[in-house]
Parts: sequence; C-alpha cells; structure tokens
Amino acid sequence: MCWKADSRPLRQTIDAILTQGSGAIASAADVWFFCALAERDPAAVERALVALGDNQCWSEGAIILSHSFSEGLLARMTKDEARARTAFEAARAQQDKIVQAQPDYGPALCVLGLIDAALGRKDLALDEGRRAIALMPLEKDVANGSRVLQYFA
Repeated sequence: MCWKADSRPLRQTIDAILTQGSGAIASAADVWFFCALAERDPAAVERALVALGDNQCWSEGAIILSHSFSEGLLARMTKDEARARTAFEAARAQQDKIVQAQPDYGPALCVLGLIDAALGRKDLALDEGRRAIALMPLEKDVANGSRVLQYFA
C-alpha cells in the first residue's frame, strides 16, 4: 500500500477478514486503522479503533503511537477540534510519563514532539524533535534513527 499508494488490495483483505466475524480482525486491527486513515474513511477508522481496544494503534520500530493519539487523528479528520484537543492532551500526558521514565530515549521524545505539534505547540515540538534526533543518531541506530528523522520531517 505505501509504495504504490493503492489501498485496494489491503482493503479487500481487510474486508475478507471482517466477513469472518468481529473477532477475526483483532490481530490486524492496527493495519485496518492505518488503511482506513489513508483512505480518509472516518467510519472505518472508528471501527478499527474499537477493534483495537486499548492496544497501541501504530508502531513503526521504536515509534509507538497510543490509542489516545489515534483518537485525536480521528477527531481531527472529522473536524472535531474539541475532541481532538482532549485526545491529544491525554496522549501527551501518557507520553510525558514515558519520557520522564526514559529521558534519553530519542523515539519516545520524538513521539512527544509529534503530539505537541498536533496540539499546535510548534516551538516545543521542534525542540523535542531536535533533541530526539541528537539522542538517536543514525550512527547509533540506523533503523530507529531514520524513523526519528522521518517523523521530524
């Protein structure tokens, strides 16, 4: 889906899984969420979030985005700014605890910067992103260092 920007094959697979019953999608709910988000389908995003329960919605290497962050994305997609702010504030509180426990862990700080950007805190987000890059240079960890750079961009 990512390199061709064609979500149809993935959507067809997800639809086939969904026909097997509501429990069948549990192990692929994060992929369903990603696909629905890419297709800008708020109803499918909401159903995927329900299927995910309290599980994380998005993980790419060491970059892990919480359920609250994903709720913020859905709210922003539907132009419900009050709901988006509430969800992003909840995500920030969760992520801040992670950063406090691991202050020198670049990916966690990167996610905090992403959340602050969603909250409109541009300068703080840029500072957190720059610090995350400094903490996770490519020379130290190519895979996660490149992800931190991608999310900063």
